[in-house]
Amino acid sequence: MKTPFTFLALILFLIPNLNFGQAPSLGVANSFAVFTAVGAFSNLGATVVTGDIGTDVGSFSGFPPGVVMGSIHVADPVADQAAIDVASAYMALDGQTCNTVLGVTLGGGQMLTPDIYCIGAAATLNGTLVLDGAGDPNSLFIFQIDGALATGTLANVVLINGASICNVWWQVNGAFTLGDGSVFRGNVLANGAIHLLEASSLFGRALSQGGAIDLHNNVISIGLPPIAAVIAANGPTTFCVGDSVTLSGNIDGVWNNGSVTPSIVVTTAGDYFVVNTTLCGSDTSNHILVSLNPDNPPTITCPTDLTVTCASLVPAPNIGSVSASDDCGGIAVVTFGGDVISAQTCANRFSVTRTYIATDATGNTTVCSQTITVFDNTAPTITCPANLTFQCASQVPIPNIAGIVAADNCTGEVIINFVSDVITNQTCVNRFTVNRVYSATDACGNSSTCTQTITVFDNTPPSIACPANITVLCAGQVPAANPAGFVTADNCGGVATVIFLGDVITNQICADRYTLTRTYRATDACGNFFDCNQTITVFDNTLPSITCPGNVTVQCVNQIPAVNPASIVTADNCGPTATVTFLSDVITNQTCANHFTLTRTYRSTDACGNINDCSQTITIFDNTPPAVTCPGNVTVQCASQVPAPNPSTIVSLDNCGGLATVVFVNDVISGQTCANRFNINRTYLAVDACGNTAVCAHVITVFDNTPPSITCPVNVTVLCANQVPVANAAGIVTADNCGGTATVTFAGDIISNFVCTNQFVVNRTYLAV
Repeated sequence: MKTPFTFLALILFLIPNLNFGQAPSLGVANSFAVFTAVGAFSNLGATVVTGDIGTDVGSFSGFPPGVVMGSIHVADPVADQAAIDVASAYMALDGQTCNTVLGVTLGGGQMLTPDIYCIGAAATLNGTLVLDGAGDPNSLFIFQIDGALATGTLANVVLINGASICNVWWQVNGAFTLGDGSVFRGNVLANGAIHLLEASSLFGRALSQGGAIDLHNNVISIGLPPIAAVIAANGPTTFCVGDSVTLSGNIDGVWNNGSVTPSIVVTTAGDYFVVNTTLCGSDTSNHILVSLNPDNPPTITCPTDLTVTCASLVPAPNIGSVSASDDCGGIAVVTFGGDVISAQTCANRFSVTRTYIATDATGNTTVCSQTITVFDNTAPTITCPANLTFQCASQVPIPNIAGIVAADNCTGEVIINFVSDVITNQTCVNRFTVNRVYSATDACGNSSTCTQTITVFDNTPPSIACPANITVLCAGQVPAANPAGFVTADNCGGVATVIFLGDVITNQICADRYTLTRTYRATDACGNFFDCNQTITVFDNTLPSITCPGNVTVQCVNQIPAVNPASIVTADNCGPTATVTFLSDVITNQTCANHFTLTRTYRSTDACGNINDCSQTITIFDNTPPAVTCPGNVTVQCASQVPAPNPSTIVSLDNCGGLATVVFVNDVISGQTCANRFNINRTYLAVDACGNTAVCAHVITVFDNTPPSITCPVNVTVLCANQVPVANAAGIVTADNCGGTATVTFAGDIISNFVCTNQFVVNRTYLAV
């Protein structure tokens, strides 16, 4: 929705561009009779408006019953632009320089002449205000009122002596009110509401920058300048007595003979025009002068001037082609007056002035002339021989005018000449274009040329034969490229230049196995070239040489020498040393861990995979018995203390590493004197992995020299000698270090400390053996 602020923002940028005392331009608003930029628009009763009406911002009502002979614009693009244009026109009027200051009361028979008037406050108009245009239809009245303007009942603005409503402007800085029955003339640009009270009339416009509009049974008619009529005659405006011409084109105007019809028939000489009059003045149409002919000579019209190319094309005189008439009737007779030739420069270039004469019944004559120009500017036709193309410059033929066909539009001899050979686009001795020009010239010097194009374009390559294909073993044997010595031939003569183009290696699987395609190029003087290829096959299939180390024999596996490809002597036919790799160790004839034959194979491989193998035989033959050490000799008391045989206690080492297998062989007893006194010779056997054996022995001496233990009965005391117990060896407890039972014998009693028969000490001894 539009707001007053939108309208005000637009007008802030409008700057009037008017000269002093100049009426403002209304732009789009020129078609409006009543309009407000911001405000409601209403009507009561049978108001009749001639012109557009509307509001840009505000409500609209009252049409119908009101009648508009124009358009209604409410908040549309036309109203938008009209609001801008009204603001611009208002500012333009406000910016005019005041010449005369008036009081705030107008009318009462007051008469004013064209000027810029200003009133410093709200004004009223009562009675009649007369605006006198002083006979100037462009006279301008501008009223600047710094406040509202209101008219009383039946007030009237009258325009006289050429003053028109289109040139009367009222700039009102406030509301504009027409009293009941008042008649107002001019264009009001207000900055407030517009009130047209009951039955008041406005001849002009009422346009507001902002304010409501209300109408009440009013008559409003927009003032527009008159549009001048355009009149025309339907025939000649000079004629003979008794004839007439019809003039037409009057629209709502008055002919100067007083007629108001659209057309008039004129039979008398005079100046004829139409005057159109509106509320804004009058305007006059164009003038048509009508005259009567005297007894004039006849009119005659010759044939139009003619130009032909050849003398043979000049037409014969023909009076039937001449038109003649008499202005007042009667017949004019036409006769041929003659041909005059001038300005001749050749057989087909000259002018003919042909004269015809028209004579009316009274002997008046009129002469007309037709100019026939003979001007041959058409060059003869010429046809060159067909275009040619050759390979070589030596094949270009010499010029030959005999082969040229020419013809001229006019009769006569045509001269043919060879003009030139122009060589263009030359890029080499046998590549260029010859534009061969021939000319044909007729009798009047008209000349034409034709061009035969002879194209020399050598596109045939020279011939060349490459060296025969070869095969070599090694890349180092590939011969160097040698462009010299080639035999070539060119279609246009001369010797072609041979260059080495390049080597292309394909199918390469190694440094000395590939196909080399060697290309040579023969190029002639025009860059035509032909390539030939020589195939050089590099194929190394020769095995490298290889020498292994000499055969060796060792005792043990751990003495086998390490694999050492660096010790291998090898050589390759194509240069770089071959690569030696250890291939395998193959064991045969193995009977034990250190009894076998090892065949060691090395392989020499050259850059192209050619291989050669050699073998070294390494014999492993262990025939050295293991070393064996028995425990030292030992002595024990008892046979039971003789240790059992124990091979695990035997220390045995093999020359090839590891422990030999030790087994107990036997015990040999000697020197036995009792169960626990004898010698044992104990023998062990050590066997290595390959069956080599060694024997060791140690002596175990059994010699019991420990007496048995004996326990005598406890000491006893008896009272009487007869109570002394009898010796009893069987009751003696003994023990032997080697086990078993000792033999106890009674050794005897020894009496000591004898006092009496029943008082002594008996020391009784037992012997355990």
